[in-house]
Amino acid sequence: MNMKYKKIIVAAFIIMGLLIFLITGYAEDPRPNPGMPTPSTGLPKIKVPSLPEKPDLLIRISGSGLGGANDLYPDNPGMGPSAFRVSGQVLNAKRAAVRGCEVNILLSADRKVSPDDRLLDRILITETIPPFDGARFGSATLPRKDYGIAGIPAGTYFICAKVDTANRIPETNENNNEDCVPEAIRIHPAGSK
Repeated sequence: MNMKYKKIIVAAFIIMGLLIFLITGYAEDPRPNPGMPTPSTGLPKIKVPSLPEKPDLLIRISGSGLGGANDLYPDNPGMGPSAFRVSGQVLNAKRAAVRGCEVNILLSADRKVSPDDRLLDRILITETIPPFDGARFGSATLPRKDYGIAGIPAGTYFICAKVDTANRIPETNENNNEDCVPEAIRIHPAGSK
C-alpha cells in the first residue's frame, strides 16, 4: 500500500477516535458521562413551556320589532310597533377564559359592520366568559333590551353587534367578532300609514 494512503487511513482512524471520545466521554470509561448526550441515551429531555392559548370571541345576535313585526312606525302605534328588541350571546370558542368585554349594538344599512353604522348601545360584559370545554363554547348572555326608533331616520336597517370593538383582547381570530340579524327592519317616516 502506498504510504500516502496509509497516512490518510491513520488520520481517519484518529478523527473517528476523537469523535467517539467527544460523543461518549472518556474512551477508557465505558459508562456514559452523566449529563452528556450519548448515542445510547440520546439528547437530554427539555420541557418547553407551551404558549398560552388565546380566546376567540364570537357574537350571536337576534332582534326584531316588538311582536315579531319588522315594520316600525315612529308616531303611529296603531300601524305597528315603534321599538325593536335585541338579545344575544358572546361566545368563546377557545380554551382560554376572557375577563369581560365590550359589545356595540348597531344599525347597519348594508348588513356589514362599518364605521358609518349607527351606534345604539355599548354594553359592558363584566363577567368572566369561560373557555370552550371541548363540547360547548363558553358564553355570556347579553341583556334583552328594547330600543325605540325616535330620532332614527326612516330607512331599512339590519340589527348588528360587534364584540371587542377596540381589539383590547388578543384573539386567535380577530375577523369573526360581528354578527347581523338576517332580516331587516323598516323604519317608516313619521306620519306614514
